[in-house]
Amino acid sequence: MGATGADMEWMGDNRFRKSLLSICIAGVLLLVSAAVWGEANDEERFLSGDRGLRLRGRLKEEVAVGLDTPRRFSKVKTIGWLDAKQEISDSVTLRMSGRGWWDGVYSLTDRYPENVARDQETELSLREAMLSVSHGPLDLRVGLQQVVWGEAVGTFVTDVVNPKDFREFVLPEFTDIRIPLWMIDAAYAVGDNAVIEVVWTPEVRFNKLPESGSEFEFFRPPLPSGAIELGSERMPRWTLRNSQGGVRVSRNVSGWDLSVQYYDGFDGVPVLSRRQTGFLPDGTPVYSLTPGHHRLHMIGGTLGKSIEPVVVRSEFLYTVGKRYGTQDPLDDDGVVRRDTLDYLLSAGGLFFGNLDATLQFSQKILGGSAGEIRQVGVEGRVTSTFSLRLASLFSGEKIQTSAMISVNADRGDYRISPRVEYYPAGSLKVAAGADLFGGPPDTLYGEFSRKDRMYTEIEYRH
Repeated sequence: MGATGADMEWMGDNRFRKSLLSICIAGVLLLVSAAVWGEANDEERFLSGDRGLRLRGRLKEEVAVGLDTPRRFSKVKTIGWLDAKQEISDSVTLRMSGRGWWDGVYSLTDRYPENVARDQETELSLREAMLSVSHGPLDLRVGLQQVVWGEAVGTFVTDVVNPKDFREFVLPEFTDIRIPLWMIDAAYAVGDNAVIEVVWTPEVRFNKLPESGSEFEFFRPPLPSGAIELGSERMPRWTLRNSQGGVRVSRNVSGWDLSVQYYDGFDGVPVLSRRQTGFLPDGTPVYSLTPGHHRLHMIGGTLGKSIEPVVVRSEFLYTVGKRYGTQDPLDDDGVVRRDTLDYLLSAGGLFFGNLDATLQFSQKILGGSAGEIRQVGVEGRVTSTFSLRLASLFSGEKIQTSAMISVNADRGDYRISPRVEYYPAGSLKVAAGADLFGGPPDTLYGEFSRKDRMYTEIEYRH
């Protein structure tokens, strides 16, 4: 017998009650953990001696509600971090950290397919396992780590070493978006104002993209007409030849912070190559589509200076060998090479004594016609974006308000993310905010125009 409208309404209410119960349980666990951890004295957290084992942790509950009708939970996520630091000597330190989460929305609702639940419901990962050695002008870091080469607002330009996790778009903290790699990072100071940094990794990993049917699934261009066979993704093996690495030189010149960099690695985003394999009996063409990752050579740099009260900054990256998928039926494999320039200009500072504001302009310029390229974030040969970030403190720094606004100048798609944070105690933070999107469905922000959400967070760290 089918369910009646009343039954469906009751089941929806029941699911809502279960979601609220999950939130309450998570909140109780959060407070209990805070109390237990808070009672631990320094002798319990630090082993004997000044170079003892130091443990720190965080526990966080994130709850998001979609604003599209009907209202529904889009995230009920409990996340925990644990960090350990062991000072072996004055110059040698061992660091390790891990992260785990459970997102109850996949158990409490049935709106997401199984492939999404398998990918995003739970995760337990090692986020850092690194030995740091400092000896005179040399700083050496060996192990699982992140290397940060850029400071752009809301996007990545020169930050190219680590692959990224885009399963929640670019909304989380960038330290959570970067995927750590096993690598060697060596920095050598030359004189008083220059540093040469070399990184190398044998590990081959790529960006994590949202599964089909997930909350922040990316727009997918239409496939070519005909029968489609999707091949397995071509994954480069861990070999010396496939290792990745680069060098960065930074220096201060007359108050200007300058850097130049070169990185040789694989494109984190797969590109579909097309090959016609035959015809069906009725004459319909049969195509094989195979995702692959191409080798890239990336040359970039940064420039920054404080000119009171403003800090000006610029980043640029020229990518040699960048490939894009094309829908041109005359193209042999459906892939075109377009060397690409990404750059940004930004200015920011503290105004009116309490307003931290940063205005940023960025462009992506293809080295050739955009033609039949259909990729989110590429609106033509030139794609331009304006971003504004505002932040302000109140009530003796217990309350912080902020907003991130990004607008694509070509097609008018946008993202608006206001946020309020409250610090009732030094170790506790409560936050609330929203992520609002708009624009055509095949644009970077417009593809999420029906995924607007409001959220709350409570975090305890010790």
